[in-house]
Amino acid sequence: MRKFLIYLLTICLMLTGCGAEENENVKVAREYLKSMGFRIVSYEGTAEEYVLTKEKLTRLPYMQYWGLQREDPGKYIGKTITVEKFIVRNHPLDNWDSGSKIDLKI
Repeated sequence: MRKFLIYLLTICLMLTGCGAEENENVKVAREYLKSMGFRIVSYEGTAEEYVLTKEKLTRLPYMQYWGLQREDPGKYIGKTITVEKFIVRNHPLDNWDSGSKIDLKI
């Protein structure tokens, strides 16, 4: 759950183009994460590419992804979205406690 939340909060939405621009997207995403105070542990690559549609915005998981963004998704309808995945430290959820303790004894 924690990794999923971190993943959602570190999603950087970039418009795509050719391969050279993907590298630029990664640079921009890195700088953005650093400016937010996150320490990048690793870059996991491109997680997904898709064309954003109104229908996608009404379905999981896209409804959740876009519900967390500050940007209006309407500006990106019909555009290709590239999701770059980073693992970060110094995120507010690093110290989050769900309150539910599970004792797994294997």
